[in-house]
Amino acid sequence: MIRINEKAWELVERSIRDADKLGWKIDHQPGDTWGIDAGVETNAGVQSGLRLAKISTAGLARVHYHLGDLFGNPWPYV
Repeated sequence: MIRINEKAWELVERSIRDADKLGWKIDHQPGDTWGIDAGVETNAGVQSGLRLAKISTAGLARVHYHLGDLFGNPWPYV
């Protein structure tokens, strides 16, 4: 049986360890809660978006990046 939450949590833990490479800001809050800024007030990039997509799917989907068009402007899609 696939344990989706466990697979997702493994990706979160790895991402916390990789926070500097991903451009994430991690804040450990009271009550064993984590605040993760993955691009709102940080300089996270495409790799950050790819990692978030992998976490959201617990690593069970293929996630990739491509450059497309949005209203005539180049725009990254995950």
